[in-house]
Amino acid sequence: MKIKLIILSLLLLLTVTTFSLAQNYINRHADESVYDVEVIVFGQTLAQPPQEQVMQAAVFPQDKAVNLGFIAADANMPKLKKPKNTPETADPLKPSDQTQVPLTEVLPEYQVLVWYLLANNLSGGVVDRLASNPKYKPLIRKVWRQPVTPFDNPLYVKVNNREHTESGVGLIAEVPIDYVEPQPTDTVEDSFSFSPAPTVPAPKPLDIGDYEIQGQVALSRGRFTHLHIKFNYYRINNEGEAIIYATKQQKQIDLNQWQYFDHQQFGVLVKVSAVKAEELL
Repeated sequence: MKIKLIILSLLLLLTVTTFSLAQNYINRHADESVYDVEVIVFGQTLAQPPQEQVMQAAVFPQDKAVNLGFIAADANMPKLKKPKNTPETADPLKPSDQTQVPLTEVLPEYQVLVWYLLANNLSGGVVDRLASNPKYKPLIRKVWRQPVTPFDNPLYVKVNNREHTESGVGLIAEVPIDYVEPQPTDTVEDSFSFSPAPTVPAPKPLDIGDYEIQGQVALSRGRFTHLHIKFNYYRINNEGEAIIYATKQQKQIDLNQWQYFDHQQFGVLVKVSAVKAEELL
């Protein structure tokens, strides 16, 4: 009986793992898009007050956010593949027994790999311009590929700048099994109502470094495309005390344009670019 239970547990674990990894491929026709999200976070080099003079901000939990990693070199996971059950597009030069020509061409369908990092480094033109100004300190630049998520239940991606705050490197993200990709007919109304942050000061965090960022970014679509961010920013004052700042914002966006989320102590820049499946060939 004990052996049967062990075998059953292993089979269940294998099924859940396979399902999670399978979530990283989504079907797209040639002209349908996935999205590359680029996030740059910078701090302002400001002197910090004594802790008793600052109302400590609430800390946003990250337990439901996705932790992305790079694709391992030996993972053998192509960024784009064609499903076996996809009908081939008719070749007009190939002899055929059919006497009628189809009026509409069926676009080829592909499986596009998503939910993985494209870059995680402090480099590039925007980062260089920030670094050239002594008022700013570049902290994060991350780029990843994903689909949009539902407006009323956006899926957040972790954006942290210290390894110990990440929940592991991993191959690529294991998207929660309850995630449902929004359909083209999704017409959720826009809403900008957020629950107010609790006024009770958060406890002093353990093992927090100066200029530390613990953030989350989500891309969603209802009637329009939106970005959602939740960030905690930590500074250490001259007395060695941790000061906690926070911002939670949402805005409707245009693709291929930098969006700026402002705070008195730090800034977040995000750009979302659409990438058609055919462009990945």
